[in-house]
Amino acid sequence: MTHHQPYRTAVFLVLAVGGLCGCDSRTTYAPSANVERVKDIRVAFNTVSLDTQQAAVVVAQPTGFATLRGVFRVDGDPPAAKPLVINKDVDVCAPGGRTILSEEVTVSDRSEWANVLIYATNVRDEWAHEVAKPGNTEPVKFDQKECRFLTRITAIQATQPLQIFNSDSVGHNTKLAPRANIPFDQTVPSGSQPLTYQASAEEREPFTVVCAIHPWMKAWMITRKNSYFAVTAADGSFEIPNLPAGVELEFRAWQERVKFLKKVTVNDNPETWKKGKFTHTLENDEVRELTVVVAASELK
Repeated sequence: MTHHQPYRTAVFLVLAVGGLCGCDSRTTYAPSANVERVKDIRVAFNTVSLDTQQAAVVVAQPTGFATLRGVFRVDGDPPAAKPLVINKDVDVCAPGGRTILSEEVTVSDRSEWANVLIYATNVRDEWAHEVAKPGNTEPVKFDQKECRFLTRITAIQATQPLQIFNSDSVGHNTKLAPRANIPFDQTVPSGSQPLTYQASAEEREPFTVVCAIHPWMKAWMITRKNSYFAVTAADGSFEIPNLPAGVELEFRAWQERVKFLKKVTVNDNPETWKKGKFTHTLENDEVRELTVVVAASELK
């Protein structure tokens, strides 16, 4: 019997090792993803996210209409207006030999600041009041007299045609340099019928209007989608009526010397407007009054 001992020992070792290695007759499978179920979950998750976002937008709806108005002033002595060099058609452009001053900064004796542009930037079409909705096609007159553009800054809807007149006895060239619209550069002869410039898009900021024949002539223009804009009058006043109430509105303030206003005092409170931007949420039927003061040092 002794000659069978090695064989039995070998068999025992093989079986023992097999047991230690876990050689089981059962097969174990790794978990696998249900592809269709994953798609369903993803669709459901995305739908919930979109619905949540839409619900957040729906919550902010206008509660009526209101008015923003006020006055812009300059604190201190503004820079003196520089005389313009009139070297062509002098009899027409500087009648009587009088000195013609630059209108780049126009401040009254009472510190009232004219030709400051204020406009709303985020009013949705469906929020707009009937009188301010996009689509206005009423022509806007733009004239020149004594080699001066009679409107220093023109704000209109992009759908409004600009009618360019020449009330002088000499010819002019009117050159518009928009960024979002097609440029315009045409001669307007004396006594001619007005030329028409038609924009098609909204401009984010004003662009220049000049005359190539009389290079000292300069004005500014902006086209907007709706009519929520204003330009301060000679007394520094402005008014933007029929603004949507109950929603936060963003405005921008711009003037040709400083471009977008930055350091201001509003109703005696110092503020910094980044790129001319400031916000207000108006209440229904409210008339909100602003007194905006800019230090004269900002204009130099």
